Amino acid sequence: MRSVTAGTSCNVPPRRHRWLSPLIVSLGVAAGPLDTAVNIAFPAITAAFVIPVTTIQWVVICYVLTYGSLLLGCGRLGDVIGHKRVFLFANISFMLCMMALFAPGFLMPFYFEQLRGFSTVETGLLLTPLSITFALVAPFSGALADRFGSRWLSPTGLAIACFGLFLLSQVNAQSSLFDIIWRLIIIGIGQGIFQSPNTRTIMGAAPHEKQGEASGLLATGRVIGQSLSVALIGTVFAAFGGAIAGNLLFTQAHTLSPAKVTTLQATFVNSFHAGLLVCAAFAAIGIFTAIARGKQ
Repeated sequence: MRSVTAGTSCNVPPRRHRWLSPLIVSLGVAAGPLDTAVNIAFPAITAAFVIPVTTIQWVVICYVLTYGSLLLGCGRLGDVIGHKRVFLFANISFMLCMMALFAPGFLMPFYFEQLRGFSTVETGLLLTPLSITFALVAPFSGALADRFGSRWLSPTGLAIACFGLFLLSQVNAQSSLFDIIWRLIIIGIGQGIFQSPNTRTIMGAAPHEKQGEASGLLATGRVIGQSLSVALIGTVFAAFGGAIAGNLLFTQAHTLSPAKVTTLQATFVNSFHAGLLVCAAFAAIGIFTAIARGKQ
């Protein structure tokens, strides 16, 4: 009788330690987005070291690739038997979402600091509405997915985010802060509506014994999307001349003629618009992959 009781007590975690799991998860979730804070300093870094955007983007790419390389072994798509379509398309949608919605966090610091002349601290504060909106909307979206399913929530969220990216691509050097912030809020709403139901779909499509691998593959998709996002959007931004124009505006605006400043601002804005429209295109493709996964 004693041996049975001892064995049972060994299999049941002590009640006083049960709060450790949610605490560790909460700390991990809270610390995860902090890596994007480095993006805010990129304009200052490019000016201090006299390097182009096409070089500084490798800081992000190397980071996320290193991070992702540690996750690849945790996910095996072939092990998800019987739920391949749902699992596959939900992961593709998630990767496209990361490609679309990680790029504004890379481009907006250059817009605020190089084009508009805001400080690094001010730029960080101006970017917080997107993150705060996402944090507020995601729990409600997850609750709706638990009650009604995630069939239409995910594509609806991506559609809203796509619309928000298109609206953000319309801002220019004279746009008011209010015009920028409400557009960032729309993107945050779309991301919040999409991400929780889509994550629920991915984890729900995986067998119970493969939940750890599914989680690893989810994180890997996030990293791949972020890597491709920075590489592609940074290339588009630089190809249209935005990187050079922004650098000159940031370091030499006070020595340039008004006509030259106006020309550089126009070049920067056109490049900025092109990058965000590419982001919106990724989000639009993600809408269809979210629908294609089926009724689940």
